[in-house]
Amino acid sequence: MNMSSDVPAIDPFEVQRVLAEDQDLRSLRQRFPSLEERNYVLAMNGPDPSYFDELCKGPAKGRRGEVVLVVCHADGTIWLHAKPFYPAGIYRLPTGGVHLGESAWEAAQRELWEELGLKGEPAQCLGLLRYEMFRRGRSLHFSSFVFRFDAGTAEPHPQDSAEHISSFQRVPPAELAKVARALTDLRGQWQDWGNFRAAVHEFVYEIWSRASAWPQG
Repeated sequence: MNMSSDVPAIDPFEVQRVLAEDQDLRSLRQRFPSLEERNYVLAMNGPDPSYFDELCKGPAKGRRGEVVLVVCHADGTIWLHAKPFYPAGIYRLPTGGVHLGESAWEAAQRELWEELGLKGEPAQCLGLLRYEMFRRGRSLHFSSFVFRFDAGTAEPHPQDSAEHISSFQRVPPAELAKVARALTDLRGQWQDWGNFRAAVHEFVYEIWSRASAWPQG
């Protein structure tokens, strides 16, 4: 009897993604033994168009995950950015894709330059956030590597016009909880995006709130 129909098909991209993520984690743990791992399960129940569908395009673009940039000013505040098409008043931590063939460490430095026009190595890898998302019978795995950079008094100047970054603001780390709430309060086409984006802001807020070594300015 042919049982092949009972065996799930192997997704070559998913295999590459998992292997690359494991390699990243081993390498980063050598530099930052205290980095934390978190797992999230998200039901993407917002109306169409959903951000879930945008994330599903990642494999076709070779995008295996993202880096989140926690860029600290000398006074202890954190840089957030906005784009002209975001809902009014919404700012968030900068992010950028990690592609097959590059490490998360490399992607973080590349995105720091492209999104903020700054150069430097991460001061810390705060964690790896793994998401399993579900929408209308489909599922998707995605990961965010969260890096902290110390930028001193430098001001951001985006280098990649395709990112459409329109403005920046600095907020105290304590404000990240408020940012997360604003994201989870979004409705309509922004609902799934907001729920997904809120998780990392809650995570960074938690790390800051119990980390005595966090730069205070």
